[in-house]
Amino acid sequence: MVLDRVRNCSISTCTISDQSPVILCISPPYADPASHHWRMNPSLLSYPSFVDYITDQWNFFMDTNKTPDVNPSLLWETAKAFIRGCVISYTTAQKKAAIKEQLHLEGIVQQTELQFKNTPSTALSKKLEAARSALNQLLTKQQAESTIFFAKHRLYQSGNKPGWLLTRLTKGRMEANTIPSLQDDNRDRHHKTTNINRVMREFYQKLYSSECNSSDVKITEFLSGVTLPRLTEEQQEVLGAPISLIEVRESIASLKGGKAPGPDGFCPEFYKKLSHLVVGPLTEMFVHSFGHGGLPPTRNLANINLILKKDKPPDICGSYRPISLIGVDSKLLSKLLAKRTVEDLIKDIIHVSVSYLYGIKRTWFIIPKCFHLFLTL
Repeated sequence: MVLDRVRNCSISTCTISDQSPVILCISPPYADPASHHWRMNPSLLSYPSFVDYITDQWNFFMDTNKTPDVNPSLLWETAKAFIRGCVISYTTAQKKAAIKEQLHLEGIVQQTELQFKNTPSTALSKKLEAARSALNQLLTKQQAESTIFFAKHRLYQSGNKPGWLLTRLTKGRMEANTIPSLQDDNRDRHHKTTNINRVMREFYQKLYSSECNSSDVKITEFLSGVTLPRLTEEQQEVLGAPISLIEVRESIASLKGGKAPGPDGFCPEFYKKLSHLVVGPLTEMFVHSFGHGGLPPTRNLANINLILKKDKPPDICGSYRPISLIGVDSKLLSKLLAKRTVEDLIKDIIHVSVSYLYGIKRTWFIIPKCFHLFLTL
């Protein structure tokens, strides 16, 4: 945006035509650092040549780097970085080949047009028409393939319940999510991108700061004094059992496509298409992390998207709804643990009935019991 860089704006008199010229004087743009988030194109997975290329590169990386003295968590993170580079290399080569072919066809069209102007003939006319058709097909091929792929993908995901798809169609074109300006707590308006990011970051840091002054000791004492069901030794063994390949494979199979990826850029379709390759190293990473009591630092990262609330002013921080986009591997771990704990938790909580209390949410009764059950692990 250039609103804050406008220095002068004036309307001159009509001299030549009936239109008055508008003169706008602006300052040079800011040297803001660009922020680019890599995101894998899921349509690439529909090409057998791409899948074979990624499979060969994955096997090569694992055969070279997977040794007994290598940290499984480090191996998993470096493998994703290596495959990301392979995907970028593949797509770059495809773009270069397409540009080369486009320049070749444009040269043929220009040369044929010149020949046709000098010596018109039926043969040159057909040759020119064929060259133009090939060029037009090349320019529209990539866009058409992408449109058809995502259209089929949306219809497949909707199945026999196209409510979500119909909702998007009725809404029409989505509004732009660009934030031109933002006000801070002092009502000062900021237009620069870095300042907007700083104001928004400070707002959410203050919003999500805990106001509870209770210590962990007081919380533990309070929950210990409440009579709640406890997990048996068998249930504790089930919940604390090492993560298996079967559990990870089932979690990958339950992923839904069409979801936005996290900071690593890998979409759910990548895990589902290449599950036979990633399930082993991913399971080893989970087991290693649980054994050392902590996940890799990258598992704590997320992309935060801000969506403007309906009928709210766009220049106020509170008008936006933050959505956290975490990595697919973090989602897999959450799915795995949720499936493992849900059966045992339901056995202990299902007898608590609060449906007769009008206006009271059931979660307020379930959450304290869940905390107490996890403290017994």
